[in-house]
Order: sequence, then structure tokens, then C-alpha cells
Amino acid sequence: MKIKTIILAVLLSWGIPLAAKAESQDNSDYQVSCQSQCDRFKLSQNNTFPQIADSYDGGQTPRGRSLRGNPSLTKRIYAGGTLGIFFVSELDGIEIIEQDLDIDAIDPNTGFGGSLFAGYRFSHILGADLEGYIFGGGAEPEDSNFSSAGLFVNPRFFLPLGSNSLKAPYLFASPGVGIVGIGFGEEIDDITEDPDTAFAFQLKAGAGLPISESFDVIGQIRYVNAQNIYREENGEDSNLSTVGLEVGLNFKI
Repeated sequence: MKIKTIILAVLLSWGIPLAAKAESQDNSDYQVSCQSQCDRFKLSQNNTFPQIADSYDGGQTPRGRSLRGNPSLTKRIYAGGTLGIFFVSELDGIEIIEQDLDIDAIDPNTGFGGSLFAGYRFSHILGADLEGYIFGGGAEPEDSNFSSAGLFVNPRFFLPLGSNSLKAPYLFASPGVGIVGIGFGEEIDDITEDPDTAFAFQLKAGAGLPISESFDVIGQIRYVNAQNIYREENGEDSNLSTVGLEVGLNFKI
């Protein structure tokens, strides 16, 4: 009995430390596993949150991209001018007061002149402006001269050639209505009836190149038709047409 008691005591003395040691190892393994998972979670957080913050700081939100691709139209008032050459149709069969003169027509030479305009842009594609132009040159016969002036109201349609309508080159078209007058030098005025000021329509088309946010360079072709502006010998009124080739500047205010 004493020997059994001694053996049992020895076994207990060995078993308790072994059990404690095993429990300690299990707890240690659990802590290491937990620590490893927590570290990975923290690392994932550290890698994710700065990326999100960087994307917002860099303005990479869909809203930001949309705004940059379609900027607002902040400068709606525009004004400018053009210079160019003008080709005028012949005044064929114009009524001549001096019956002894053998003159069938007055032929204006190529003229030089320009225009001034100012308007308002309602959107990226539509505007409207008020425009005046004047030009003059020589005329035959009598080595005289010729001049013409007009005042027009024009809608203007824009076609941007890029995604950013404020900075991209563009095409434009501008029909208009107004009045046109013509005049001659003294040599021709003395032998003809004074031409009238008449209703006219015009059509302009061209292209613009933005140089900065403040102004564009433009080039255009202009066609003007003045209705019933001079009288022929047969008593009928006739039209006068003009074609102009112009370059100029368009300022955005």
C-alpha cells in the first residue's frame, strides 16, 4: 500500500507540470495566431485607407472627371473684329442719267475693309451678335471708287472639334439679316441715280482657334446679298452680292 501511494505521488508530480506546460503552449499558439491575424488586418487597413484618400485627394472621383470634361461656360459675352478682301458683283444694266455715255455696267474692283461685332453666347453651341461692316475700293469706268456698309443681326452656331468646348478648335456658321448701302465716287454719282439702302441677308461660315481663355483667332467666308438695291435701265430693281474672305480676333469677356 505504501509503495502504491509513492508511485501515485510520483505520477501526479510529473503529470501536473506536463499539463501546465501543454496548456501554456496552447495559449501561446493561440496568442501568436491572433497576433498574426491582427497584424495582417492592420496591414490591410494601412494599405487600403491611404489609397482611398489618395484617390479623393487626386480628384479621381467620377464627378470630378465629369466636371473637367465638360467645363462651365463662364465667359458668355464676346466681341471682336475682322479684316479682309471683298469681291462685289457687277452692277449690270444700271440706269445712266447721261444718255450720251455708252456705259452698260459699273464694275467694282476688289475691295478692302473689315467688321466689328459684339454678342452673347447662350450655350456651348449657340450665340447671337450685332455686327457692322464697311469696305471700299476702286471701280470702273471713270477710274472712280466704290464703298459699301452694312449692319446685321446674326445668330451664331458653334461646333467644337474636341471634348473640351472651351479650349478645342471649332467651326461656326452665322446667318443674318440687316441693311446694306452702296456708294460711288463723284465721277459715277454724276451719271447715275443714287443707289438705295436695301434689305439684305448674309451667311458666314468659318473656324476658330482658342489661343487663351480670353481670345480666339478666327477665319471666315462671308456672302451678302442686298435686295433691289439699284435700278436698271428697264425700270426693274436688281440685287448686289458680295463675297468676303476675312481673318480676325474674337475676345471672350
